Amino acid sequence: MEKLQPVNSPGKYAFLSYAHKNRSQVEALIKAFQQEGYRVWFDINLELGELYNNTIAEKIIGCEVFVCFISKEFGESYYCQKELRLAVEKCHKPIVPVFLGNQQKIEESLPPEVLLLTAGTHSFSINGLNNRERFIEIVNQASALDACKGDAIPIGHEPKKQPIISTLLWIGIGIIVLVVGVIVFVKLKDIMVHYHPQSSSTSPSETATPLPTATPFATTDPLIEILERLRMAKENDIVEFGTYEQDCNDNNGKELINWIVLEKRGDMLLLLSQQTLNAIPYNDERIDMTWEKSQLRAWLNDEFYDAAFNTNEKQLISETTVESHNNSFVEYAEQGNATRDNVFLLSIQEVDKYLSEKDRTCEPTQYAIEQGAWINENIGKGWWWLRTIGRFPYSAAIITYDDFVHSDGFFVDFDDVGVRPALWIDLGKVN
Repeated sequence: MEKLQPVNSPGKYAFLSYAHKNRSQVEALIKAFQQEGYRVWFDINLELGELYNNTIAEKIIGCEVFVCFISKEFGESYYCQKELRLAVEKCHKPIVPVFLGNQQKIEESLPPEVLLLTAGTHSFSINGLNNRERFIEIVNQASALDACKGDAIPIGHEPKKQPIISTLLWIGIGIIVLVVGVIVFVKLKDIMVHYHPQSSSTSPSETATPLPTATPFATTDPLIEILERLRMAKENDIVEFGTYEQDCNDNNGKELINWIVLEKRGDMLLLLSQQTLNAIPYNDERIDMTWEKSQLRAWLNDEFYDAAFNTNEKQLISETTVESHNNSFVEYAEQGNATRDNVFLLSIQEVDKYLSEKDRTCEPTQYAIEQGAWINENIGKGWWWLRTIGRFPYSAAIITYDDFVHSDGFFVDFDDVGVRPALWIDLGKVN
């Protein structure tokens, strides 16, 4: 059997994580990956120690997707769990779990942390590991792997190295072409300046698609102006209410907060911030938790409430009974008692009721990013907390950057999840 080699050329690749006790099982699958055209990296002949740790960390950080071959041995392996935590908690990589056998039986043997870190992903169960065709058929369903396919090198067919002289010749030709291109560009630019002395360029900010914006209101009589503006609002409108630091520029003061009107019921308006405004753990300590006991609830109704709203605005905010809705996907999750809050987070049920897929995806403010909010650089969106407790009593549900309701949730002490406050306004409180 030809020796398997991980990809070592530039380009996108998948990181393959497995317990070394499963090596004989996994080798056939690695070979199938490579022969199918997937660029994959896996540790081979690395000795434990600093070199091993540095190499593994570097490859996980650089990978496009993290594939983990899950087994009872994987769950027992300190190193496999360490790799999985790095991929999920720190690097936020897409995860493709491949179960080496009956998924239900394997899950029964896994520690809770492995179950939670792989929850909500598109997983595969491999029964009959020698059936290459079946393996490739189901793995090709994992869209996250698409970026890693296309130019893998079949085993035993590495390209021949180009002679040094030929390489230098091509480098010389490239330099000549570059110099000529620069000269032509300078000449053309000079011509354009002479023929278009009044032309102006469009800045990126003028061409970028902006977020929906609310028309600023005047401030001659703050409370009256606020009331008039809010009374004209309809459901799904964007309104301004309160202020909070958002652009990380202290010199220009706090910025007006934009809110989506989720519901209008007479004088009552339910508002949800259009962006995530900060990054705060649901709770600082990873312990059994409910919304009622969470530190995030305390922060929203104390520090955030005082920072975002002045005396006039606080008159309009209605203290509301916040129900402890069950997690319909994880029925045994204990949600605690209902609370009375000025500011709160939405539940899974309220997301389903009020938000379209478009409104579920959310951009963090620059300030939230500075505070640690994670953002998907390709689409500029991040994830945000819901108040619903997740699969484990020390996890809470979130909305992912691509509008998925992650009912299993993240650990409550994760500090890179965005906060998207909600509140009720009662326009009838002031005549």
